[in-house]
Amino acid sequence: MSAPPARIALDLQAGIKNELQLPSSIGIASNKLVAKIATEVGKKSSKRKNEPPFGFTLVPAGEEAKFLAPLPADMLWGVGPKTSARLTELGIHTIGDIANWPENEMARLFGENGRDLWRHAHGIDNRPIVTEYETKSISQETTFNVDIRDDKTLEKTIREQSKEIGSSASQK
Repeated sequence: MSAPPARIALDLQAGIKNELQLPSSIGIASNKLVAKIATEVGKKSSKRKNEPPFGFTLVPAGEEAKFLAPLPADMLWGVGPKTSARLTELGIHTIGDIANWPENEMARLFGENGRDLWRHAHGIDNRPIVTEYETKSISQETTFNVDIRDDKTLEKTIREQSKEIGSSASQK
């Protein structure tokens, strides 16, 4: 018998903190849309305490719409600045407000995106989870604590990055 998802997630989060000394936030839900939003909710709750994000949010199956309802409409995928402005004009401010509109009316107003918004507001997301992607690009970055103006230091950094990129590319 496998461990419950919450136990696996909390163990993973503890491992990331202990082994890598990095904060992490985890959202668990019945689909990736709600899990992603749950992760964001956890991150935001940590920010209120001026701490690094270390959130954990579990949305029980069947409670997706209830969890989403009070959240701002712009937390849904597909609600960018233009859609958000149009929703506001219609008096729609929360995900629950979207869910309360008739699906056909949302589709009339926003096209197929309106139908998706309505489904997502109800916590419905049937897209498959993809765990493997084709590598389309390789990059390397370095963040300096202070601005570097020394050409020799910058050149050395670029050479090291190029070496790492070359090594990564040869392993693909």
